[in-house]
Amino acid sequence: MIPDAMTFRLHLRRIRVVAVVVDLIEKLVMEAADTHRVVRCEMCGFKTGKVYDRRRYRVHDLPTRGRTTTLEWMRRRFQ
Repeated sequence: MIPDAMTFRLHLRRIRVVAVVVDLIEKLVMEAADTHRVVRCEMCGFKTGKVYDRRRYRVHDLPTRGRTTTLEWMRRRFQ
């Protein structure tokens, strides 16, 4: 399987670009998500895949060739 081209451009191993939401001359907005289904708790070390909440975080980056760039990250919260 060929990895997503945007993942290489972003240089993020676990993050994959799901969609380009807005692609205008003055603005670029991309939606990204984590590729791992199961994560380990930082406190106890237990592995879980049960998601109880999703939140959208907007990360504004420096302008690229005069375009404002925003990465919308769908962050999951686990039980």
